[in-house]
Amino acid sequence: MNRILRVGTFGFSVFFSFLLMLSLASVAYSQSSAFATITGRALDPKGASVPNATVTATNTETGIVRTTTTTSDGLYRFDNLAPGIYDVTMNVGGFNKAEAKNIKVQVGEQRDVNFNLELAGQQQSVVVTSEMPLVETTKTDVSTVVDDKAVADLPTTTSFNAIGGVANDYQGLAASAPGVRYDYTGNSSDLIGPGSVSDRGIVVYVDGGNISDGSTSARDSLGASVEEVKEFQVLTNNYNAEYGQAGNLILNVVTKSGTNSLHGDIHSYFRGRNLGASDYFYNLGNPTDRAPFFKHEYGFTVGGPLVKDRLFWFGSWEKVAQGSPTTTRPFGTSVTVNQPTKEILGSAKVDARLTDKHTLTVRYNLQRDLSDNLIVQTGGNTDPSGFVAQVLHDNMFNVGMVSTPTPHTVNEARFFWHRTLSATPTKSILPGQALPTAYVGADFCCPQAGLNHRFQYSDNLSWTHASHTLRVGTMISHYPFDSLFTQFRFGRYENFKPGNCVDTPFPGGNGLCPTQFTVGIGPAFVHVADTIYGAYIQDAWQIKHNLTLNYGLRYDVEQGAFDGGTITSVQNPSAPAGGCLQQNGLISACGKDHNNWQPRLGVAWSPNYTSGFMHSLLGDPGKSVVRMAGAEVTEMAYLNVVLDSRNFDGVNLFTTSIKGSTVASDGTTTGQQILNGFPNFPNSTLLSLFHPLGKFGRIRPISPNIKNPEVAWRRSRSAVNSDRRLSGV
Repeated sequence: MNRILRVGTFGFSVFFSFLLMLSLASVAYSQSSAFATITGRALDPKGASVPNATVTATNTETGIVRTTTTTSDGLYRFDNLAPGIYDVTMNVGGFNKAEAKNIKVQVGEQRDVNFNLELAGQQQSVVVTSEMPLVETTKTDVSTVVDDKAVADLPTTTSFNAIGGVANDYQGLAASAPGVRYDYTGNSSDLIGPGSVSDRGIVVYVDGGNISDGSTSARDSLGASVEEVKEFQVLTNNYNAEYGQAGNLILNVVTKSGTNSLHGDIHSYFRGRNLGASDYFYNLGNPTDRAPFFKHEYGFTVGGPLVKDRLFWFGSWEKVAQGSPTTTRPFGTSVTVNQPTKEILGSAKVDARLTDKHTLTVRYNLQRDLSDNLIVQTGGNTDPSGFVAQVLHDNMFNVGMVSTPTPHTVNEARFFWHRTLSATPTKSILPGQALPTAYVGADFCCPQAGLNHRFQYSDNLSWTHASHTLRVGTMISHYPFDSLFTQFRFGRYENFKPGNCVDTPFPGGNGLCPTQFTVGIGPAFVHVADTIYGAYIQDAWQIKHNLTLNYGLRYDVEQGAFDGGTITSVQNPSAPAGGCLQQNGLISACGKDHNNWQPRLGVAWSPNYTSGFMHSLLGDPGKSVVRMAGAEVTEMAYLNVVLDSRNFDGVNLFTTSIKGSTVASDGTTTGQQILNGFPNFPNSTLLSLFHPLGKFGRIRPISPNIKNPEVAWRRSRSAVNSDRRLSGV
């Protein structure tokens, strides 16, 4: 209990520090993953750069205005724009006003809007409305945007293997990006990107907050309902230095916001048994109807203005009830049961234009899940007594502020809190039985429970000067995790042979006797705190109007992810200096990795041919781009490794298998006396004799040489990519 209180104290103290940071406009962080960019150049009739022109970008849906000026090289840039539709205008003395109407920018995009100015007096204004480039000629990463129309129109269903929840899931639409697919090999249970073999290294951001679970690499929850999602970007390669801790896919999800008009929807989704086929094992029972199934999903979204052009609100609510059939064959007989899940998703969001230089966004969302009759690690012949239930309570709070202290600087500060409480209780407290044709009794995996918090503090600073855009950022992510993993808590009888045993609770096991009993003894409670520090510097240098060089350096380090034990050299001189031992006092179980420098390099070249073969191949100027990039990426640790090292140390959890011939510490008691307790739990006094001092059973120590996984540029993170806009498209 005291550990949980310490987590809360840390969170509140840093939260107030974050508020102070906002008020002082200080600099800290990395990923600006919820935004878009408009950039371009001002040229006079002779093709020379026009400096000091005033450029204004106006969001047509909210009326929020951003203003900057062109640099000495005639460049301008609007970073950290909310995805949407913008009107861009340019004014400078001696030239007519120029306008670009209805420029749509999507999350992660870098849209080029260039202006060829005309001398004053020739006409009142220049309106740029046609042939706005669809190819992003200055961006070096490889990504795909699943836009608002695709999110609204394309069909979705429950996430793969119901990871994160059972509501219709936006993430499935990421499979429309080139090279992205689901992993059907069984190695993982999620999306995987080009060149990847599992879901390790996937990072999902919702409005800039990282919702990926450090202990499993999957999402703890959906993060948002599909009706709430505006659009999202799928990054597959050539990450800039601002993106760290991911060697696979990066998903940047943006949720909807309020605008100057009231808008929303009421939605429902119903599916029954008639739209699905029954599986093979269900049909073995010669049923008269299809396997029972239902899914009822309904909810609403609504948003609008509180104060026109200044303060907006948005909210969503969704409720899901699903009953999915599962068929098992304990003792060779088909048994079909319903696996019910009840789920609630809700969120509230406020966007505020505090001043002309400060925009604030606040979002809170929750998810509640209750599932029953699940099978975990016990196979397809599990009796209903071996099922488990599952409970999930998930909460997120996200605060972000975008500030423009000068016309050429943009700062994004963000605080993100994510709390997940989960529990997996068993359906039975009788010892499990791994019979030849059935698994009955308590699932050996459980009960389990977890409580994790994430306190993420981040900031990006962008400065445009001449032909350079310099970005710097830092990030701190504090991730305390409380885990209860009581494997074999109720014991399990195994290796059955014919005999005269009577299996009273499960008559199908009569005539079979166990020859081994496995049990786990101890509190099996672990507290781990992983703190991640990250920083980067990056420069986008537009060497020529059609050639951009993007180069940077990133550094990430973790404190706590490799601490697989709790005994230091101060407590035990036999512990290695700077390392640690498991609680058994024997096994070295601490590692470290501080060599996590990550260079990034990218080039974007937009061919400028106006005739000849290359023009035929590549099109008009601005219609194609060739990208070349390489990177070294450090992924974050897989925290299940350190959790197992802390748990399976022979002290926190002592796991042992007792056979009939096993002799206890008193020299007279044998394992057969334990087996004679079948089918009930053995006598606790006798059982304690099989846990002698100095014996630790099964252990899972962490390697003292463990390192963060790395993806180097000599392998899958080197790439050459090209885009070409076809005529008439």
